[in-house]
Amino acid sequence: RNLNRTEREYKIFCPRLRGKQHGNCLRKRNRNHHHRRPALVTSGLVAYYTFDNDNCNELRGKSEYNGVKQGSGNPVWATDIPGKSGKSLQLSNDVYFQIPNNPLSRGAQYSYSVWLKTMNNCNVWLHQGSINGYVPTLTIYNNQVSAFYLNGWGYYYFNLDVSELLLNGNWHMLTITKNGGAYKMYIDGIYYSTYSGGSSTSADNPYPLQLGNGFTGKMDNLRAYNRELTQAEITELFNAKQ
Repeated sequence: RNLNRTEREYKIFCPRLRGKQHGNCLRKRNRNHHHRRPALVTSGLVAYYTFDNDNCNELRGKSEYNGVKQGSGNPVWATDIPGKSGKSLQLSNDVYFQIPNNPLSRGAQYSYSVWLKTMNNCNVWLHQGSINGYVPTLTIYNNQVSAFYLNGWGYYYFNLDVSELLLNGNWHMLTITKNGGAYKMYIDGIYYSTYSGGSSTSADNPYPLQLGNGFTGKMDNLRAYNRELTQAEITELFNAKQ
């Protein structure tokens, strides 16, 4: 009979397999092909941290975005993760990582996405060094999320209680996007809130990023983009869980 491409390949590599064994060989190959990892959103991706190698280095080798440990404690590289393989970063408010070359833009558009597992509603986990003016940040306080800080005015929060959506001790993906003065918040790939507020005309961010300063919990798969992500792209990241 005529053989399809898959069968021809396995006739070549498995010439002694016949009947049932040959069928098992085919099924195994098809299963592996079916579960191939999905493509991820890479357009505009500035920095990506998986923490899989027991460090806070940028995954794709951009050493200028590597994090340096600060504080008296020690991070834990945990096997508790949102996906199927890898590690997460566990912090306990006594250690954080400083990234001297900040990957978070202050420009007209940016996005960042991260998986979090925490029950602590007093977290400042994306914090800037000495601040003068406007900077993107991420603070969770009184069950609300802040997306940016304005020197002299403080943190600005989305008008949404996230205690059940984000702070219940389970893994959740939090995504913040910015386009002009419009900030959007997504949790687990679902849009929840928009805040209209401050912005900056300069994409340059001279302030070091303090990753996890004040944070108690676990984080994984942190991505920083120099543009606004779409709903479809955020859904893709959530479904990939990596």
